[in-house]
Amino acid sequence: EIEALREVGKRSRVAKVDVAQKLPPILTLLSNANITTRKSKIEIEYHIESRSDIEKIIITNNGVNIDTQRALGQVGSDKRVTIPLIVGRNKIVIRAKNQYAMSQPLEVMAIRRGSKADIFKPTLYILGVGVKRYKISSYNLRYPDKDVEAISELFKQQEGGIYKSVKSKLFLNEEATRDNILDGLSWIEREVTQKDVVILFFAGHGENDSNNNYYFLSHDGNRENLRRTALNWREIKDTVQNLVGKIILMVDTCHSGNVMGGKRGDVTSAIKSITDSGRGAIIMSASTGRGYSLENDRWGHGAFTKAIIEGIGHFKADLVGTDNSISIKELDTYVTQRVKELTNGEQKPTTIIPEGIEGSFVLAVEK
Repeated sequence: EIEALREVGKRSRVAKVDVAQKLPPILTLLSNANITTRKSKIEIEYHIESRSDIEKIIITNNGVNIDTQRALGQVGSDKRVTIPLIVGRNKIVIRAKNQYAMSQPLEVMAIRRGSKADIFKPTLYILGVGVKRYKISSYNLRYPDKDVEAISELFKQQEGGIYKSVKSKLFLNEEATRDNILDGLSWIEREVTQKDVVILFFAGHGENDSNNNYYFLSHDGNRENLRRTALNWREIKDTVQNLVGKIILMVDTCHSGNVMGGKRGDVTSAIKSITDSGRGAIIMSASTGRGYSLENDRWGHGAFTKAIIEGIGHFKADLVGTDNSISIKELDTYVTQRVKELTNGEQKPTTIIPEGIEGSFVLAVEK
């Protein structure tokens, strides 16, 4: 063994790596980190350093993308950016990405004073896709269509409370073709403003191809020909990256069943592709890794949807109990624990809340 290792050492060549050259950009704040004002806009100054070319700078306010600058080249200078403010809290996050890595976030908290009349109620847009019945019947499931309908109805009840209005498009079973889903994604991109909230809910089967690309199986999907028949996750990712409102992506695509012959898709890398993009989307996944997403006739839903219905519809996720509201963090805590109880620990949901969005972001109020 010693002689073999010595021989390998003679033949191997170790390439020299300039570690400093591959460091992420460094951002330094030059203005105040905490600002209180009555103005509708503020200016933020910062300095950016990078050993390699900057590919893009991403700026979000309360998790909403308000500016993305691309292909900036090498940067080693002061920058100034104007940020529009809403009444109340504005958590502004600036990040820069070079070809190697994303920088640490630069954060500014700005409080804009104003009267109650100045507070804007957002519109909630819901795009729901649920496939119980597939063109290939052996793929069939039990409750994805009912899950999508239930979540849509749940949030429609919030109209006139936290949301000015709730608008939805649902594609269920035979209507959930790849073309219709793409039309729905285009509808969301056209309609949403930066003050609005978006819920995207996909329930059905998902699968990875041989190159680990993730696909959602639309009604006409065929696992033997994913590229031509199923919805590439890239379409969902591109929509999320292009939207300017607050985004909540709910994914329930790792259902058990004989569709995959014991094999099921792993949505982990698909979710990571969105988080790595720097886009401030909240992602709630019904299961993690290669875990199953479970359904049960006693619940009449999947475990994930059942927990959300209880949490918001029955207001069981109001863990604080004094503010008559449910935050994303409260919903995450309740859903995680409740799904564990319903499935005896077999299913483990996960929620990713990006740095630009605070856990206190309110999803629902008691009416």
